[in-house]
Amino acid sequence: MVKLTSNLPKIEQVSVADQDIADIIVIDPGGGGKSAQIYVVGKDLGVTNMILWGADSKLIGRPIVLEVTPDLALLKSRLYEVMPGEQVAVRSAQGSLVLSGTVSSPEKAAAAQQLASSFSNGAAVLNLLQVGGSQQVMLEVRVAEITRSLVKRLDINFTGLFGGDQAIRIGTGGTGTTIPVDDNWSVGIPAFSSQDRALFLNSLGSDYLLSVVIDAAKNNGLAKILAEPNLTTLSGQEANFLAGGEFPIPVPQDNGNTTIEYKDYGVGLQFIPVVLDSGLISVKVNVTVSELTSENAVTVGTGTSASFFVPALTKRSANATVEVTTGETIAIAGLISERLRENVDKFPGLGDVPVLGTLFRSQEFVKGQTELMIFVTPRLARSYSPDYVRLPTDDFVEPDDLEFYLMGRLESCKDRSQRTAFTCTGGGMSPDTSGSEGYFGHDL
Repeated sequence: MVKLTSNLPKIEQVSVADQDIADIIVIDPGGGGKSAQIYVVGKDLGVTNMILWGADSKLIGRPIVLEVTPDLALLKSRLYEVMPGEQVAVRSAQGSLVLSGTVSSPEKAAAAQQLASSFSNGAAVLNLLQVGGSQQVMLEVRVAEITRSLVKRLDINFTGLFGGDQAIRIGTGGTGTTIPVDDNWSVGIPAFSSQDRALFLNSLGSDYLLSVVIDAAKNNGLAKILAEPNLTTLSGQEANFLAGGEFPIPVPQDNGNTTIEYKDYGVGLQFIPVVLDSGLISVKVNVTVSELTSENAVTVGTGTSASFFVPALTKRSANATVEVTTGETIAIAGLISERLRENVDKFPGLGDVPVLGTLFRSQEFVKGQTELMIFVTPRLARSYSPDYVRLPTDDFVEPDDLEFYLMGRLESCKDRSQRTAFTCTGGGMSPDTSGSEGYFGHDL
């Protein structure tokens, strides 16, 4: 309710364009040197006008614009109590509330809009607040894995053929390299390949053939994987990254034809950051590291003589939502796995004989260990001068003919700008005279 007092001619009539928005109560029409007193009662949010008439139905002045708004003074007071350090301005426009200014975080902007909605009585609230500070987030991910394997195997096979079609065979054959021995017991050692894993002993007479295959192996394996993808995006926006490739997968169709679809593999990163109060960053992240492997691979026929070899994938992935202070690191996934498998195949009875029983049984021992950790580090990102940008190709200089042909270097040990010799130390503390190693990584 608002009281209007003015020195006007005597008011004979008052008209309001929209009585659903405001109503008029004339307390004193004035005249005769007295001030007129009019009360304006707001009924609903909106804008209307009021017209005053005097004697002889003459207009008194111009139409008066009336705007019914929420209690802006009370709303400003409440906003200051809840968010004393924020610069929020409140205005009214065409029956709507307008918030403008700068706040420190998206949460503050949402809280201001929610508080304004409680004062709007159902009217629209236009949120024009801007979030100050850096709202770009760079996510650093580190995937580290060590895999160790140990395989021990012993397998002995006998085969005997005698005159009269008699035959004796124990066990199964294997693959390997033959070492020939002539009548003078001269032994020729051929070249071995990585697939050779058995020793064949053969004796051939006029009426017999004896063969012994000893398959004994001990394999040690070690694999290391270190992937460090980095990606930057705005707060609240999704970002994707993939460093790898695609491999084809045949898909049979109803008409007998085969189409090809492609599946991604490599180092993949997908995340959505949201900057919260007090430097906290909420990150929804999905990390995937996959590689092609021949284990569990399949061969798919196409209905003709052709066939497709489809490799399998070794995959490590993690999907999590965390809240971290900018610059801090948190582990989102970890794994310690140890696998042990032992198999013994033996000839009944003879395989249990001490010492000699070794000749009548096959043994296999397989052990594997895996350690895997995935870390994420979100940071508020800011742009910087391009003069400070360092690229992986900045220090690469192609070798000249002397370095390539005589020194066997794949990279020159000369400065790019001066083209003068300097010490070629390779990568870090490990110098490499071939020039195939160099510094790598990100300088941020």
